[in-house]
Amino acid sequence: MNGRLPYFSGSPIRRAAFDSTFNSTNMLPLKSSIAGSASGTTSESPEVRDRYGFRRQLQYVSTQIYEEWSAKYNIYLQIRRRKWEAYIRECGIEVGQDGVPITFPPRSKKTKRYIRKGVPVEWRGAMWFFYARGHEYVNENNGLYEKLWRQGLEQPPPDSEIIERDLHRTFPDNIHFRNQTQSAAKPASPSDSVSSLSEPAQSESAKSNFSRRSSGVHETPIVQALRRVLLAFSLYVPKTGYCQSLNFIAGLLLLFLDEEKAFWMLVLITQKYLPGVHEINLEGANIDQGVLMMCIQESLPKIWKRIGAGLDGSQRDDMVVRLPPITLCTAAWFMSGFIGVLPIESVVRVWDSFFYEGSKVFFRIALTILKIGEPQIEGVRDLMEIFQVVQTIPKQLIDANALMESCFRRHNGFGHVSQEEIDLRRRYVANRRKTLNSAGANEHEYGLEAAREAAAAAAAESGKVSTQDIDTPRAPNKRASYKRFSATSGKLYSPTTNFDRGKQLLRMGSSNMLSLTADDDYFASSRSLDDEESTN
Repeated sequence: MNGRLPYFSGSPIRRAAFDSTFNSTNMLPLKSSIAGSASGTTSESPEVRDRYGFRRQLQYVSTQIYEEWSAKYNIYLQIRRRKWEAYIRECGIEVGQDGVPITFPPRSKKTKRYIRKGVPVEWRGAMWFFYARGHEYVNENNGLYEKLWRQGLEQPPPDSEIIERDLHRTFPDNIHFRNQTQSAAKPASPSDSVSSLSEPAQSESAKSNFSRRSSGVHETPIVQALRRVLLAFSLYVPKTGYCQSLNFIAGLLLLFLDEEKAFWMLVLITQKYLPGVHEINLEGANIDQGVLMMCIQESLPKIWKRIGAGLDGSQRDDMVVRLPPITLCTAAWFMSGFIGVLPIESVVRVWDSFFYEGSKVFFRIALTILKIGEPQIEGVRDLMEIFQVVQTIPKQLIDANALMESCFRRHNGFGHVSQEEIDLRRRYVANRRKTLNSAGANEHEYGLEAAREAAAAAAAESGKVSTQDIDTPRAPNKRASYKRFSATSGKLYSPTTNFDRGKQLLRMGSSNMLSLTADDDYFASSRSLDDEESTN
């Protein structure tokens, strides 16, 4: 494996974080050298941070409520860890010297149930990578990541300026991402990198650019790794390049995975799980929001009456083409993978199931959030107030267990929102948007039932009974040339309505979104996966 072990999969104090005392003092700093250089001070009490290095978020819940939840949840994690260890032994799986299983249990109802209830923190990155089948990308593209980031540093792509701007805005409250001014520390050196890959022999121009980027700032190893991941990604996926949100997704991945694996997971998220969501025209995001609106209309009719109308209060005839304004808010949920939307513990629990079950998890979580907040949403009339309520509801959901149980409960839950149904609706929404948006197109009805019949007929003809177990296309080894996107001029994208402009501002993380985007919201991405067993 290239690169040093990530913070939560190989740290020498990994086990100490989950001993019988299980307190925050044991969990942070994960590496004293990193924490010291990142924080610039040792006076900060460790109790103000969680197990991942984030400052505890107490803006939306009281300290008492947080402490009561945290104490119970820490005990719960110890119990779940013991059950996971027993399950690993039952499956005959060996555990490596770092304490992480060398592989994980096969897909089954039991495995899915265990993942929904949470996984050991130090296993999390390896488990994400295993069930997302990231090893296939690494094996088929040996050495490609290093070539890409070397090229990105030697010949910065057009998106490099935006990447540099956002590097130091990524998780500024996390101790592993906090930089220190060079006046108090020596300049960052390549040997400090999270990865053991050597820095390239840079040209004078590249050295100058790198020096200018780092001027006055001592960058932590994880920030340096984040730069390489984002530069490599912008070259490898030129039709996406870079948009604000990818920095937060990549940053969270780097807390659990080495940088090469984090890079391929970022590729998987944007290409396999949420295709098109972060592309320049945002059509993938529009399609997913159309699917979500259909689910809300069918499953949460009372909420739909509040959020389904336009800014003028009128109901839309075709919601999948003319998306309701509330999708400016819910699109950020999907683009961010719920980072900065939900408390961090709830985010990683959602990601556990997301990488195992597919993008249906994001849809179910979105529906669950709205269901939980239904009384509050019904209590307001003004659309802008609804925006504020919808943004605030998820930030209060610190109890990750309660959220996941509500999402996946058998009765009165959203079990009918299967991956197969999501994929079917995506195709339906994509076809309908393409038909009704094309010039001179006839507005003929292509109903969802007709789409189901067509899919069933195609499956029967090919001898397949479902969309399960469909192999994901392998990542190509070739790169297309990248394109430039200017957030100022809007080139390569020509918004035709204020709503479209709002979505593009959302993609770039613009502060001009005003109240539609909370200042502390992070942006990221999401996509769908073929569920390989039960659809529930």
